[in-house]
Amino acid sequence: MTRLNATLRVSSVAIGLLAGTTSIALADGYGRSAPSAPTIYNWTGFYVGGSVGGAWENIDWRYENSLPATFRSFSPTKDLGVYGGHIGAQIQFGTIVVGVEAGGIGHFDDGDFASTVSGAGHCSPVAGEVCFGRMKEIFTVGPRLGLAWDKWLVYGTGGWATGKVDTKRMLVGTTFDETSQEQDGWFAGGGVEYALTQNLIFGVEYQHIDLGNELHWSTVDAGAPCPPVGVYCRDVGASEDIVRARLSYKFYGTEARAAPLK
Repeated sequence: MTRLNATLRVSSVAIGLLAGTTSIALADGYGRSAPSAPTIYNWTGFYVGGSVGGAWENIDWRYENSLPATFRSFSPTKDLGVYGGHIGAQIQFGTIVVGVEAGGIGHFDDGDFASTVSGAGHCSPVAGEVCFGRMKEIFTVGPRLGLAWDKWLVYGTGGWATGKVDTKRMLVGTTFDETSQEQDGWFAGGGVEYALTQNLIFGVEYQHIDLGNELHWSTVDAGAPCPPVGVYCRDVGASEDIVRARLSYKFYGTEARAAPLK
C-alpha cells in the first residue's frame, strides 16, 4: 500500500496544480464561446475512466552467481488480458492540449510464466522443475501532450511506473524458492481519442512499461550474500506492452471553445 499511496499523492498534487490552471482559464472566459462564432469541442477538464485490452509481458531471469553452471538465464513471455482505471486533468490552448494522468493496471489471470525443464539446462537442471515470473500491482503517473482537431485528440504520454515482480521455482506442484520485489521504472506511449458526447470520450492507446532490473534474493540461500555466496539469487527485469481501449467521463463537458474566425 506504500507505493500505491505514494502514487496517489504524487498524482493528486499534479492534478491539483493543473486544476488551478483550468479554473483560472474557465474563470477568464476560455470555456465560453463567442456569440457570433461556431463552437468546437473543448478538451479542458477533469476526467475519470477505465480500460480493457491485451498485453505482452516479458520477464528476464538471470542468475548472479556463476555456480552452479547448469543454472541458466531465461526470458519467458506471455500474452494476457488487462484492465485498468485512470484519473486525470487537462487544459486546451488553441489546438494544444496538456495534462497529467495517473492510472493502475491489473491482469485477468495471475500472469505466471512457465519454463519447464527436462534436462535442457534452462533455469534449472532438475527435470520437471518449473520456473515462474509475473508482474502485478502496476501504477503509472505522468504528463500528456496532445494535438486536437475539434472532437479528435492525438496525444503522447510518459513518466514514472512502479509495480511488483514475483518469481518462484516449483517441483511436483510445491513451491520451494520464491521472491517478491517492488521495482520502479518508466512508461511511454500514445493514443487517439474521440469525444462521443460532451462528457464521454472513447480512445485507443498503446503503452510500454519497463520496470527495470532488480536483484531478487532467494529464500533457498537463507540470507547468504549474493554474490558470491548465494547461489540462487537472480537479477530480474520486467516489461510489458499494452494495447487497450479506453472510455472516460470528462467534467466541464458543457463548456465549448470558440472556433477561430477566418
